[in-house]
Amino acid sequence: MHISTLTARSFRNYDSLQIDFSPGVNIIVGANAQGKTNLLEGVHFLATGRSHRVSRDGELVRWGRDWAFLRGEITAAGGERSIEAQIPTAGRKSIKVNGTELRRLSDLFGLFQIVMFTPDDLQLIKGSPGLRRRYLDMQICQISPLYRHYLQRYNQVLRQRNKLLERRDKKSLPVWDGQLVQLGSAVIRYRRKAVEVLSRFTAAHYRTIAGEGEEMGLAYQPFWAREGEHPPWREDEVEGIFHGQIELLREDELRRGQTLVGPQRDDLVFTVADRPAKSFASQGQQRSCVLACKLAELDYIHRESGEYPVLLLDDVASELDDERRAQLFAGVPEGVQLLLTTTSLSPLMPMLAHGQVFSVADGIIRKEGKGGGQDCFCI
Repeated sequence: MHISTLTARSFRNYDSLQIDFSPGVNIIVGANAQGKTNLLEGVHFLATGRSHRVSRDGELVRWGRDWAFLRGEITAAGGERSIEAQIPTAGRKSIKVNGTELRRLSDLFGLFQIVMFTPDDLQLIKGSPGLRRRYLDMQICQISPLYRHYLQRYNQVLRQRNKLLERRDKKSLPVWDGQLVQLGSAVIRYRRKAVEVLSRFTAAHYRTIAGEGEEMGLAYQPFWAREGEHPPWREDEVEGIFHGQIELLREDELRRGQTLVGPQRDDLVFTVADRPAKSFASQGQQRSCVLACKLAELDYIHRESGEYPVLLLDDVASELDDERRAQLFAGVPEGVQLLLTTTSLSPLMPMLAHGQVFSVADGIIRKEGKGGGQDCFCI
């Protein structure tokens, strides 16, 4: 899978642009605050319908304009497809695939698969459980429409149940309890299966990055387990455990006015040498864990969908030492389209021979070819 063309109008600091990417390595180089990350943000939006940087879509619209427009031409195993997004400063965005508007944003997932690595991802180990859940959900949502359905419905039921708890409405709770358990158990089962696959890939990549002397582990920690514990449990036990936890914490939930059970409280636990990476791993080991996870995402999506996603790397080269940077690029499978930003080409010299370079300077993006610089579009 790859994106061949990106078109944008009134998006971030871009007035109008059309950029043709190579199906292989694409390097976007320039000083800070030139719009390099904005390009990757546009690609990310076409894949997910959301920005990875801001929660309000209106912030993506160029200052003084009423709307922004994005279009990507995507080549996948199932054929060519065009994805368009119309983003207003206020109101509902519109996303079209091959000219047909999508009724639900969730229908976009899986049509254009990506893996993104930003400097913020280095917080995956030490950050909040919510960050790790979003990391996991992003991978599963790209390959499983049924999981997207379960997750979306679960969140709807969760919001409704929280309203009942706020009102101390005991009579209405049992109906919503049943839906919470059924949908939440499905979410947990999907996540656990995904982690079982991802853990094998991450362990293999970590051994390559860090050497054979230490092992990395990845485990799914359900909400009923204590921090750092990974009690054995069977899939057919989930609903019973879920029901039991609801009854156990019923009074606490009513007192606090919120749901205290469910997959929204689960976590993803990283270990190095059988010890929690969050507490005991060095900064270098934690970075190696994150690198292994990102490479594992490529393998996981390929295993489940039959093709590799597009890999977006936002200024990651400056965050890694020479050895880890080399291991990252060496771990990218052949045939994966790579879009990466950097402030300097020096750390990427081995890639220049087979990479397409786009330079950003003085408000102009140039496509650097064998014949020299060629103006492609203006900012």
